Amino acid sequence: MTVKNKSVAVTGAGSGIGRQTALEFAKAGARVALIGRRKKKLEETQKLIEEVGAWSIVLDGDITKEEDTDRIVAETIYQFGKVDILINNAGSFNTIGPIWETDTDSWWNDVTINIKGTYLITKKYLEDMMKFNEGIIVFMNGGGAGFPLPGGSGYGIGKAGVLRLSDTLYKELQVVGSKIMTFSIGPGLVETEMTHIQSDTEIGQKWLGGTKEYFDKGLTTPPNACGKKIIEIIENFTPELSGRIFDVNTSVPDLLKDIENIVKEDKYTLRQK
Repeated sequence: MTVKNKSVAVTGAGSGIGRQTALEFAKAGARVALIGRRKKKLEETQKLIEEVGAWSIVLDGDITKEEDTDRIVAETIYQFGKVDILINNAGSFNTIGPIWETDTDSWWNDVTINIKGTYLITKKYLEDMMKFNEGIIVFMNGGGAGFPLPGGSGYGIGKAGVLRLSDTLYKELQVVGSKIMTFSIGPGLVETEMTHIQSDTEIGQKWLGGTKEYFDKGLTTPPNACGKKIIEIIENFTPELSGRIFDVNTSVPDLLKDIENIVKEDKYTLRQK
């Protein structure tokens, strides 16, 4: 699938990885729905997209609220006709510390945004995608998804759930013979508002000190790298790769060469060994 002239919805598009991913799709010729809670931030992203001569729409709202997701999806379809690609980028990592010291509401909010928000917006866009029997849904994973993240349990548990949502959804789509595909991707460590909470606060440095250390050493991933990789994967995607887990450093040519073994050995999945 080429992304040129495709309709793409990006959650969390007001800053960081989401903004840069939306911009990369716009540069590649896609029209982009910018979704997030902060309208002013989304408008800033829209201005950057206008500067590269592309079309985008701003859809502000809370993806953990069904009435907001209904409105967002309906407006996207009204403006674009359909949605070809959904990028589930929105996430939350505001609660840092050991479980016994965390604020319950704050911890649960991280889990809610990461899992419920992703579930709801995916469900609503799926209803339209299934009418056309085509589309790709991308899930953003992160630290703690595939391994324990002491001090970041709410975020890690949320992202682990997102990984399982991606591959479970693909298996369900297979059962009904749908051609809609999914995959998840890890963006690497990127300097964003979210990660600076880890590096710039006392509790962040105590429990997630590696973030500041990597920042200080310049060992970070460019914020636009994930968007570029998503586009590369989509434009070379095959059904055998659906439901699998990739990251910003995944070699797409190597994936394509190894498809037979990937399927046979069930590689790039979240499985118990």
